[in-house]
Amino acid sequence: MAKDDYFVLVYKLLEILYAMLKKGKVITDDELKELSDGLPQEYWEYILKSLDKEGYITGIVPIYSLNGNSIKIINLQITPKGIEYLQDNSKMKKAKEAVKHLPQWLALITKFA
Repeated sequence: MAKDDYFVLVYKLLEILYAMLKKGKVITDDELKELSDGLPQEYWEYILKSLDKEGYITGIVPIYSLNGNSIKIINLQITPKGIEYLQDNSKMKKAKEAVKHLPQWLALITKFA
């Protein structure tokens, strides 16, 4: 799986959010920017909106304007359903294996653990 694969990105985000939750912290805007670095904004927002819609994360607020639609992120957190998905989903396990081969992402995940 490529580092910009949907399931790899979802795994990384959920893993970081879960680690932050266990530490009693919330991910910062700078940490989110680091995670999404190099991705088209539309793709990153699609991932966040999809995870919010499925109930895996909270903190995504849609913004509607004449210039187009976007999102605002307020207190982004993983939900119990997101934790269960992270633990049980076989595609998440494949994504986890893919992440093991990406040292820069491991450093980022380790930073939050």
